[in-house]
Amino acid sequence: MQQTDPIPEQINHSPDTAPSTRILRVCKVLDGYHIAKMIGLERMGQQCRHLEQYVHQMECLR
Repeated sequence: MQQTDPIPEQINHSPDTAPSTRILRVCKVLDGYHIAKMIGLERMGQQCRHLEQYVHQMECLR
């Protein structure tokens, strides 16, 4: 996904290009959990500021 679009937020142009649709073409739903765990929230947040802000908000609720 990163190779075709400069930032993650710009890849949701239509239902056919939504991140969830692209991921399902490549792997099963449960694989996403394992992939995300391997990558880590910090690294994903570096690539996607929206995710970084969301995670920060969730951490503040503790």
